[in-house]
Amino acid sequence: MPQKLRDNWTVYRLNDKLNPFVADRFRYDVLAHTDLSRETGYSGDINLETLNWGNYDLVVIDESHNFRNNTPGRRDEQGNLIRRSRYQRLMEDIICSGVRTKVLLLTATPVNNTLKDLGNQVAFISAGKDEAFRESIGIVSVKETLRQAQAHFTNWSKQSPRERKTSDLLLRLGSDFFKLLDELTIARARKHVEKYYKHEMARLGGFPKRLKPVAIYPEIDSQRRFPSYDRLNQEIGQYKLSVFNPAKYVKKQFQHLYQTSTHDPFRKPTVKLFS
Repeated sequence: MPQKLRDNWTVYRLNDKLNPFVADRFRYDVLAHTDLSRETGYSGDINLETLNWGNYDLVVIDESHNFRNNTPGRRDEQGNLIRRSRYQRLMEDIICSGVRTKVLLLTATPVNNTLKDLGNQVAFISAGKDEAFRESIGIVSVKETLRQAQAHFTNWSKQSPRERKTSDLLLRLGSDFFKLLDELTIARARKHVEKYYKHEMARLGGFPKRLKPVAIYPEIDSQRRFPSYDRLNQEIGQYKLSVFNPAKYVKKQFQHLYQTSTHDPFRKPTVKLFS
């Protein structure tokens, strides 16, 4: 989890009135995303130098979209790996090493640019095995399923807004894509949480109220000595940027001195600034 969210997770280990699970006496470690880049030092009371990274049965990754990019580690001039990326460290030392680890991803924005973002996160669940869901849910290839879905979405988005229909996109995406989402994801909208988690929401104070935006139109200055934004915009739009076109400053009777004539009809005359 990001460092700033540490207190959100450590409270469930404490003998604290804010802990709704105090009777369960949970035992787990809390580590930050940045700890994956460290070899020594402490994270809270955990010594990172002696930590057994591969001994976790379950790993919960909060704000998992931070791992949407499978970035390669740093290498030296000879191509030798100097430092692994956070993604590589998480995959190699925690998920693929030691005991078999289950993974729970938490995020409100699993996809940012392309469906490859989603694929990189799903790889944690499958330990990087593209055919991991072949027998369980019939997905032959996760990469190919997401690639085809991305291609359909790209083609659909190129249509004009009047032609684009959500129903058409849903038909094009294919059953494998939705099967993958149905089996691996659980979506919870605000209305769902408010309806089915009333007791917890009442204890926590509910969601923040969304206030209507207030339009503010400030003046540039109280003395009214400067032009308005509209006037500035209009004047800036009239700029010709002639300073970047020095040939415009040459008088007409002298322009021939700065041009190289040619008989090639397809060659543009060049401007000679210095002689």
